Amino acid sequence: MASDTRWRFSSDGIYGAIKYQEELEGILDGIMCDGQVNFHEIVHLATWLREHGKKIDPRLESVLELLDDVAADGTIDTAEQQLIAQTLKQLRLDLRGTRKPFEFEEGLIQHLVGVIKGATSDQAIDDKELHRILQLLDSEVGKTSAFAKSIKSAIERCKNDRNKLVQTLYDIAGHDPSLGIVGGQAIGGIFDDPEDPAALTFSGKNFGFTGTFEYGPRVACIRRVERLGGHFTKHRPDFLVVGSTITRAWASTNYGRKIEAAIKAREQGYPIQLISEAAWDKAARLHESHL
Repeated sequence: MASDTRWRFSSDGIYGAIKYQEELEGILDGIMCDGQVNFHEIVHLATWLREHGKKIDPRLESVLELLDDVAADGTIDTAEQQLIAQTLKQLRLDLRGTRKPFEFEEGLIQHLVGVIKGATSDQAIDDKELHRILQLLDSEVGKTSAFAKSIKSAIERCKNDRNKLVQTLYDIAGHDPSLGIVGGQAIGGIFDDPEDPAALTFSGKNFGFTGTFEYGPRVACIRRVERLGGHFTKHRPDFLVVGSTITRAWASTNYGRKIEAAIKAREQGYPIQLISEAAWDKAARLHESHL
């Protein structure tokens, strides 16, 4: 198969396609930042392209075919490794084109999620890959992003324990290569979930909700809190509960803005806590058992 994939991608078009394009650029960045491409990274990229490639450009099908051909025998030799590296390098250049990298927070977050997915697609993280992730978080846009600051704090807390770091990065990017999951929520690692469910109290506390909940409609969540003695508010709650079915596009949505606002309020000293639906549900069940 010819390795010449020198297409020119436009920065115009459907916003959703641009978001996937930014994530793909990030995945390529994460895969290639350590200077080598391995079999697991090829399989991961092929899986991602099979799911999302057509949303960017149908011509990515030829790249997917190349990846599938190389991965078909379960191994990758030196010649194939060089071919893939050359193809992906050119693809990354063509995807970027003349667009400036992540001028806004949404672009940075989407690219960062991609880098994490690419870097951890072989279920490990090396020094070069970690350096690239931290480099993005320390970029000009990253320094002004409350979400990026929270992600950096989560990484700093466990960067000396590589197994825990890899799991934290999985949570952040919403994927788990060991399970074949290449997409999902992209806000893990920022919650204030208590280890003891009893520590999350309801009586007299103000709760806010954002995202979509497995428990049920928003009104059902509010009624549950009220039965336990809590209150619902849209402004400065004690706890902002984040629904489990939030998506990787959180940064460009209304609930993403609520999360960002909560993080910023917390940085300014307001005692708001971000709680996952899982932790909220566990605490609610505990308190309900005592009614």
